[in-house]
Amino acid sequence: SPNKLAVLIDIEEGVRARAGQVTISGNEKVPTSDLPELSTQSGQPYSEEALANDRERILSYYFNHGFPNASLEIATKPSTSEPNREEVSFTIQEGQRFTVDQVMVSGTEHTRSYVVNRELQVSPGDPLSQQDLLNTQTRLYDLGIFGQVDTAVQNPEGSDPKKNVLVQLHEAKRYTFTYGAGLEFQTGQPAGTNAPQGKTGVSPRVEFDVTRLNVGGRNQSLAFQSHVGRLQQRGLISYTVPKLLDSDKWKLIYTIFYDNSLDVATFTSQRLEGKVDLRQQIGNSGVEP
Repeated sequence: SPNKLAVLIDIEEGVRARAGQVTISGNEKVPTSDLPELSTQSGQPYSEEALANDRERILSYYFNHGFPNASLEIATKPSTSEPNREEVSFTIQEGQRFTVDQVMVSGTEHTRSYVVNRELQVSPGDPLSQQDLLNTQTRLYDLGIFGQVDTAVQNPEGSDPKKNVLVQLHEAKRYTFTYGAGLEFQTGQPAGTNAPQGKTGVSPRVEFDVTRLNVGGRNQSLAFQSHVGRLQQRGLISYTVPKLLDSDKWKLIYTIFYDNSLDVATFTSQRLEGKVDLRQQIGNSGVEP
């Protein structure tokens, strides 16, 4: 048809290349059996993407097992014994292995030491691991009581194989206040001479909430919520223990709730409720071990 252009894509696949002999060398401190399994395998289709993935996985393994200066070179060449095959060699430069000497925590004013220590994923004598540093930072942020968490290695360029790990904390504000004011309306109030169909109730309303984080420096929280007006009054107090018995899977919550509704033609209610809630998390916490 006019003003239209047909596009034809002609593909010539050629011969599929496959990986030939795959060799790993240079790993003197880490056995080949301990390294991640390679995506590039002899006889499988040859893929540049698979090579890039293998490179990332091998280096990540080294970075997380105390070798921050590890490097990797990948070389390929056509096989001399089999047609359409690419021989692949991985050459590793391991570099020096580093371990953790001391873990130094600073910046805590109200938080108790054990609250921080149970979240640390690095310990003296462990291989220096980038992933462990990131997991430590994530777990401390997840407590919700720190506004800033920084982790670093002291003197990372030095030749000393033992490195101090620094954890710098900044505690978040412990109190949060929320307040508001308004009006609430309600129809169906008792009928009278001036309003034979019943009148509309109007009342000012005040809301005030307070949250206290890190009660006693134990990463436990206390919350108070209130809703007060002439037609209705509500109040709630809750106390949360997020890591019962130092476990990520158990949470304990105490709750007291009060509700009082007045001046309603159809009903008048008052309720006082108390509850103890024990919760268990099924599955892992989302942080790598």
